[in-house]
Amino acid sequence: MQQYMEAVRVLPGVHCVLLFNDSSVVAREILTLYDESALGKVIGALRHVVGTLSSQGREWERLVANFASGKMYLKNLDGKNMLAVIGGMELNATFTNVAVNIAAEKIKIGLNTPKQASSLDDPNSSEAIFVKQCTLALAQHLGPIAKMLTKKAIRTVAPSGHLENSQFPQLVTLLEKEIEMPNGKIEFRKAMAKQLGL
Repeated sequence: MQQYMEAVRVLPGVHCVLLFNDSSVVAREILTLYDESALGKVIGALRHVVGTLSSQGREWERLVANFASGKMYLKNLDGKNMLAVIGGMELNATFTNVAVNIAAEKIKIGLNTPKQASSLDDPNSSEAIFVKQCTLALAQHLGPIAKMLTKKAIRTVAPSGHLENSQFPQLVTLLEKEIEMPNGKIEFRKAMAKQLGL
């Protein structure tokens, strides 16, 4: 599901892609310039719009809005889950509409497929602990973007979301490539070798 949202997020002008319902944010792909407070306000405003439309008994599939500094696309996936795309004025309406429609169909399939529990869902699992250590070590060199890069690397190494201990070295290799400074790569490799027990 995340990969379809990421495919929309990389369109020129897209700042934020959100999959949400009335009780939670199911998934998101955002630029790092959004802080949690601003994101919470955006989600609150989107829920208000959806609530208003629902209270009027209107059935709707898609809503497009222009505002002072950008555009927003809101797609009703199944009456419960919504896909929102927020971007700047340079956002191409045609490309965005096509990308949102394709992503929406793929995401609907994902929402209707029972999710198997991942070892990463348990914060005490060896996998979750290792991922946290990777993120912290990477953050020493790249800052807060480390969390997003780690999630992206996990999707590459374990597309199913089920990261296994045998995949740890591959994850470390991918993350190491994100560090540009040679000394940083060495420090990261040493820290991760310690975590791997090498």
